[in-house]
Amino acid sequence: MTEIETIALLVELLEKKEPFCHVRFGDGDVFFATGTGPRLTADGEEWSPELQQRLFTAWLNLWRSDVRLLLGDLETYVVSDGCEEEWRHLLITGSWQRRDRPPPELVHMEALRAGFGHAIPLYRALRDDPRRKLFVGSEALESAAAMLGADYCGIPLRTSSNPHAVNRVCLEARNYEVACFAAGRGGKIMQASLANSATHLTQIDIGSGLDILFGGARRGTDGGVDVDRLKRDYREAGLLK
Repeated sequence: MTEIETIALLVELLEKKEPFCHVRFGDGDVFFATGTGPRLTADGEEWSPELQQRLFTAWLNLWRSDVRLLLGDLETYVVSDGCEEEWRHLLITGSWQRRDRPPPELVHMEALRAGFGHAIPLYRALRDDPRRKLFVGSEALESAAAMLGADYCGIPLRTSSNPHAVNRVCLEARNYEVACFAAGRGGKIMQASLANSATHLTQIDIGSGLDILFGGARRGTDGGVDVDRLKRDYREAGLLK
């Protein structure tokens, strides 16, 4: 699925108010869940055997859930970090858990990245959605929550996978109808838990997609983006002041 097709699908589901779980197991998540590759993320999250097990269990739980699952396809990354083999293994392992349920829909991994130029309709649809919304992310993204008309639930990325933090967020998110996540490895664990315990909840995994608008451009991924032009586009769309 292309970026444009992914955005169109998400907008359609939001407008129909049909619950779904959109989640992106990116390269860092795949490396951590499989115990391969780098042991430290750019956000300071450190691999441990416990975190590996919790991420792998979250992966399986997502596939076991009854929700409509929209799964970011790692092979649509613009730049490969070399974990395609591990990704394919995870897909096979996940498919064993979902034999009696519709398969997940593979969507474009980077469609929600503001700097890539396709995501404005999705963020506008989120802003205009009248349902109660929660945005889970770092302190730097509190303004992103305001942009989307969502309540803000702050969580440091380095500790987002802490079981107490995960439980706190999940308890809060169950009171909402839409939840957006920019919460690192812990966000995936939260989303898996909620996919099984709060099936009414629409979940969207924004990840670092809005970082560039709020001073957190990703080196390499957001390289070459005209940030001033991008912010102007978002202001013209009524998303930034």
